[in-house]
Amino acid sequence: MPVKSYFLPQSRVADFDQFRAVYILEGSLINETPMRIGMGRTEQLGSAADVPHIRIRRGGEEVPYIPGSSLKGAFRSLVERVSAAIYGADSVHPPFDFKRAEAEYLENRICPTCGIFGSTMVASHVAIRDSLPKGSAVIAQKTGIGINRDFGGVQPGAGPFVEEYVPPGVEWTFHMRVTNIALESESEDDPRPELLRFLLSSLIRGEIQVGGRASIGAGVISLRNIRALKRTLNLEGRLVEAEVKLKL
Repeated sequence: MPVKSYFLPQSRVADFDQFRAVYILEGSLINETPMRIGMGRTEQLGSAADVPHIRIRRGGEEVPYIPGSSLKGAFRSLVERVSAAIYGADSVHPPFDFKRAEAEYLENRICPTCGIFGSTMVASHVAIRDSLPKGSAVIAQKTGIGINRDFGGVQPGAGPFVEEYVPPGVEWTFHMRVTNIALESESEDDPRPELLRFLLSSLIRGEIQVGGRASIGAGVISLRNIRALKRTLNLEGRLVEAEVKLKL
């Protein structure tokens, strides 16, 4: 359904003083291709890799994980591209364009991307947890070099180096919370539900990448077994939870 205006008023975005609906989206992420979410080059004692995969401690051991911030950044990037394609280049701006974010807020015309993921002026309506491996996640290593683009040979000082990666096929947790955006809505006055549904559809189709080496196809993730719960308040002020089916 076409949207009449993609800009959002403050009243629709700065709405955390209200409880209209909270959606909990859960499922399993699968990295379809090798994935590396790095923590930069390291001189960490005992590390055999120059470019390790980021880890977190769980149950007395360190395991690889996908930071929620990495997922949110990839999701925001996709929504920005789709918004620009549908509504024009004026509908998006870099997330750290603080002057533009402030001007939008003061002019009461907030772009849909900021209306979803937030800016320096408005809070995010989306919260994404870190994704942890549901089972064991083996970390592999490979040796790489840097190529001089002019001469086609090894770039001096750019290798060889050892980098870690997670092999394809690992299953990860997925938990995303959406606040006060009616995901089932097809309203002409709010583009955010349609943008979020497109995002989820893209994730199901395996069209989103996280981490490094994206230009060679690394970090492709897909979402499986998605389940959406909607939490609202009834007339007595009690929390009601029900599973909903989204048109993805």
